[in-house]
Amino acid sequence: MVDGKKNKVYGQNLCYLAKLFPDQKTLYYDVDLFLFYVLCECDNLGCHMVGYFSKYMNFPRRRAKVLLDILKKHKGNISIKELSDMTAIKVEDILTTLQSLELIQYRKGRHLICADPKVLDRHLKVVGRGGLEVDVSKLIWTPCTEQS
Repeated sequence: MVDGKKNKVYGQNLCYLAKLFPDQKTLYYDVDLFLFYVLCECDNLGCHMVGYFSKYMNFPRRRAKVLLDILKKHKGNISIKELSDMTAIKVEDILTTLQSLELIQYRKGRHLICADPKVLDRHLKVVGRGGLEVDVSKLIWTPCTEQS
């Protein structure tokens, strides 16, 4: 993950790179409000960028789909911390997403995920099931850490 505020030139260069593809992205010079997630493929020649997306542009929908897919496939209880560890999505963003989907309740000082399969299916229809399948076992996440 690349924080546009901390790595302004890198973020701007990602935006320039995206402009190589017709009408795919808007060119942003002010990237302070963006978090860029860069997807790389590694082989014996090194690591090669194969794509990226930004938190500011369309990320809430992707985040919802990722979380819904995990909740749909997962058997038993799962904590918000476990979801964060599995996806490298910040705990606060998971809470916001699950609250917006009405899949979380606050009881006795704790957040509890309430994921009825029928409700998950309804939400999955809204966010879409399309797109490419990603083999998550091949992903190596390096979450952004807050530095003071």
